[in-house]
Amino acid sequence: MPAISVLIPCRNEEAYIGACIESVLESASEPYTLELYVIDGMSEDRTPAIVKAIALRDPRVHLLSNPARITAAAMNIGTQAAGGDYILRIDAHAEINPNYILQCVRALEADLSIDVVGGVMVTIPRCDTWVGAIIAEALASPFGVGRSPFRTGTARAQLVSTVFCGCYRRETVSTLGLYNERLNRGEDFEYHVRLRAQGGRLMLIPSASVRYRARSQWGWPFVRYYFTEGFWAVYPSALLGNSYLCLSHLAPCFLVLVLTLSLGWALVSPVGVPVFLSILMLYVMPSLATAVALGVRRRSIPLVGVLPLVFATMHLPYGIGSIVAFIKRFCPSRARSVFGC
Repeated sequence: MPAISVLIPCRNEEAYIGACIESVLESASEPYTLELYVIDGMSEDRTPAIVKAIALRDPRVHLLSNPARITAAAMNIGTQAAGGDYILRIDAHAEINPNYILQCVRALEADLSIDVVGGVMVTIPRCDTWVGAIIAEALASPFGVGRSPFRTGTARAQLVSTVFCGCYRRETVSTLGLYNERLNRGEDFEYHVRLRAQGGRLMLIPSASVRYRARSQWGWPFVRYYFTEGFWAVYPSALLGNSYLCLSHLAPCFLVLVLTLSLGWALVSPVGVPVFLSILMLYVMPSLATAVALGVRRRSIPLVGVLPLVFATMHLPYGIGSIVAFIKRFCPSRARSVFGC
């Protein structure tokens, strides 16, 4: 019988790994056989113990170790261990709907020209707080994350540049080879860039959905996370070439640059003040409009006041991280002296 291998890279995910695994085990998979590999990056919490406990009662579950502790290495370890005709990657913070596996596999079987299929991300907060709910709204908003169909949703199946929780044909994975372990982040995007360069096609199907538990704490770790995301959206181009760069990923970088330059002009010349304010309003107005529209729809006054601040703490650190990546790419010595990286 055709087999499906599910790979779950993780590290220190004791709060979420159990629900993630159970969503896979409870999903419909017949007439296919199912095997599940959790590739653990040397967790320091109870993650391995939880996986082992589930494996004792369900022989389809296997625990593998990932000494390198990065997702790319985890995917390589899991892929080499997997024996399935289809390989499905699932994030440890995700829970798939009961028909996710069957819908993805059947979509691949229905169109042999498609190499990868993924579903729509339904963003929910990790913690049931008002701040967590607002962050989840930001991560599902086109203003917050751009035109990413898997994040913002779609009404019809469509070809896309990347997918979340993708299901791959075994022959596609064998042809592409290993994930690039020089990348600490963005390994899946690079994998999809490589796939498209070889004529591969990725499809998003709205009938398949994944619940994704987004960050719910708003503070320095949130800012640092988006700084790192911005850095790794750009820096791989130094290793892999400019084909890796995506214009939508560079939008926060352009925002930070024009705001910084216009602010500097405003500080040295009165002529620059209206220019800076105009550029600032070009960002603030759509941010406020989005917040008001969502606030009215959700009947939430706090959302109107806080959502623009959440947007700013996503976009500005992301843009700064991208700028640091460009400096590190073209002036590595200056990046080490100024930023310590």
